Amino acid sequence: MNPHKQRSLSKFLAVPASAFLLVYLLVPGIGQAEEVPEDPLPTALEQQTFSSFGLPQLPGALTPPPPLSPSANSRQDLIHNKYLKNGMSSLQIEGETAVHISATTIASADASQSGVTASLQRWTGNSWVEEAGPMSSSSLSGSSTLNFNKSLIKGYYYRIKSEHWASGGGMRESSTVFSSTLLVSE
Repeated sequence: MNPHKQRSLSKFLAVPASAFLLVYLLVPGIGQAEEVPEDPLPTALEQQTFSSFGLPQLPGALTPPPPLSPSANSRQDLIHNKYLKNGMSSLQIEGETAVHISATTIASADASQSGVTASLQRWTGNSWVEEAGPMSSSSLSGSSTLNFNKSLIKGYYYRIKSEHWASGGGMRESSTVFSSTLLVSE
């Protein structure tokens, strides 16, 4: 090998080696082993078992948790729609065993009609069954809202399934939305 090439290679390797040595000396803890204490046992809250469905098993539930809804806490992408702009539904506890159900469709100013149909569903441990509904509302304006109250059975998970639609110019756009799941605990 050419002695001139050997010196160039030595210089080339010396720069990264020098940089590594400098970092090693200046940055505390680099290259040193550290004893990490074991985590203490999780608290009762952290020990909640999570089912294969993704929701935690909550105290007071008479069934295992339901699977996550296809559109829980989200809605379908409605940005490209001309008439249907938004659809939402929610459950709100009122008293010990009652719930207020609300579902709203928001349509564009170009829509000639809009509507919403909602039903309350209860998780049996195997499937969602309809408890109340379907209730419907329609409007000749830009939005439609549906509100109703329902008594519930403690120990079960509930959700709202709502169908939102808006139409205009002979065209109808629709979307299905599921609310967040709510456990009515004891």
